[in-house]
Amino acid sequence: MEIRTRISLFAERCLLIVFALSAKKRRPQKKTGKILVARTDGVGDYILWLSVEKQIRNLYPDSQIEMVFDERKPTPELAQYDTYIDSCFSLSIVTWKRFVSIFAMCRKEYDVIIQPVYSRLALTDILLFAAKAHKRITIDTNGQYLTKQELKWSNRGYDVILKASKERKHELIRCAELLRGLGVKDFRACLPDLNCLNIEKKKLADDYIMVFPSASWIGKVWEKEKYAKVIHWLIHRYSGKIYLCGDSKDQEICHWIEEKVNHQGRLKSLAGKIDMAKLTAYIKGARFIFGNDTGAIHIAAACRIPAIAVVAEREIGRFLPYQTDDADEQKYYPACVHCADLKCGGCALKGERICRYQKDMLHVLPCIRTIHVSQVIEELKARIYTDNH
Repeated sequence: MEIRTRISLFAERCLLIVFALSAKKRRPQKKTGKILVARTDGVGDYILWLSVEKQIRNLYPDSQIEMVFDERKPTPELAQYDTYIDSCFSLSIVTWKRFVSIFAMCRKEYDVIIQPVYSRLALTDILLFAAKAHKRITIDTNGQYLTKQELKWSNRGYDVILKASKERKHELIRCAELLRGLGVKDFRACLPDLNCLNIEKKKLADDYIMVFPSASWIGKVWEKEKYAKVIHWLIHRYSGKIYLCGDSKDQEICHWIEEKVNHQGRLKSLAGKIDMAKLTAYIKGARFIFGNDTGAIHIAAACRIPAIAVVAEREIGRFLPYQTDDADEQKYYPACVHCADLKCGGCALKGERICRYQKDMLHVLPCIRTIHVSQVIEELKARIYTDNH
C-alpha cells in the first residue's frame, strides 16, 4: 500500500474517532425544519430506496427533505425529478477532496439525519457526524467495510440504531426494516415505483431492447465477447432494434460489440450520449432490458419492464434476486443468471471484502467468468423471447 494511502486512511480513522466523540454535542440551537437522507451509494440503491421514500415523506410532512449523494455517481440526474424530496447535493467521498467535504458538512444543520445503508462507510459516517443534528438515525450494519474498532466508533456517533436481521436479506427488505423501525409498523417490503420521478416515457423505436454490457465496477462485468454472441443470437431471432447503453467510459466496449456483430443496422450504441433521465424514459418504453448488475436493471423493475441480469455471487442475497412481501409482484422481478449453489455465494454479506479466489478486486470475478452464453440464451428463451414475435 502506498505511503500516501496509508496516511490518508489513518487520517480518516482519526477523523472518525474525533467526529464520533463530538457528534452528540453537535446539535443545532433551534429547529431547522430539515431532514437529511444519505445515499452515497449507487443508482440502483437509490432506486430501491424509492420503495419507502413516500412513507418517509409522510413521516416528515412539514419538513424539507434533502439527500446527499456521491459526486462520482449520476444519481442526482434522477433525483432532481424526485417529487418526494425538496433538494439534493453531491460531495466527494474519495481522494483528498473528501476531507474538504467534511468541513463543508460542518456548516449544515438538520433536525434529523438518516443513514439507511446496511453496509456503512466510515467516510459517510464522518460526513453525517460533522453536520449538526438533533438526532442521527441508522440501521444496524453488517460491518462489511468497517473494522471492529471503526464500527464501535461509528455506532457511538448515532442516537438511534434500528435493528436489522442478520441473515441474508434483499435491500428492499432492509428498507422495510428501516421504515418499521421509524414507526410504520405494518409496512411490508415492496417493489419501488418510479411514478415519484416526474419523467415521462419515451420510445427509441416501435419495438426495441436495451443492453448494458458494462458496470461501475469491473469485477461484475461479463466479458464483451459473450455479449457479442448473445446479441448475435438476438439479431437472428428478434425483429426489433437493439441499443447498447452506458456512460462515456463504456463507449469503447459498446463500439467493440458493434464492430463484432453483423447487425445489419439494427444495433446502435447510445453510450455516453444520453443522461440518466433520458435513459430512464427510454427504459420505460423498451420491450426488455439485459445486462450486468447495474442501476438500469433496478430501473426496469421499478418501471415493471422485464429484465435479465448477469450477477456476481457477491450480490446474491442483497441486490438480486429480488425479495418482497407481496407474492403478486414476483412477475416483475428481474431474472438472474449466476453461478448458483456456490459455497461462496453472498460473500459480501458474509463480510468477505475480497474474493477468496483472487488476490484483488481489480479483475472480473471468477463467478462472472464462468457464466456461459448458453445460460443467458436459455433465460432469454424462457422469460423474454416468444415464437410469435
